[in-house]
Amino acid sequence: GIERVENALPKNAVRRIAPAAGKVAGAGSFQPRPLDDVEREFILSSLAYFGGVRARAAEALCISERSLRDRLKRWREAGLPGEARDDE
Repeated sequence: GIERVENALPKNAVRRIAPAAGKVAGAGSFQPRPLDDVEREFILSSLAYFGGVRARAAEALCISERSLRDRLKRWREAGLPGEARDDE
């Protein structure tokens, strides 16, 4: 689960993606963000860490390569920033 992802990514990756993860709601400058945005950023950070190798990123995230591919396709079709690939 999450332990595998945390162990596979750089120590600051989780903080960089969700800097307020350990903060109490309403404290400091915490701004809630849509879960879809956090998920996309986490997946894209994982892909970047693994040099774009989808199989390794999917394994670290505990999702199938198909799920990863489907998410990337959905984001691309929606015009959201994401992985730049021309081979699909």
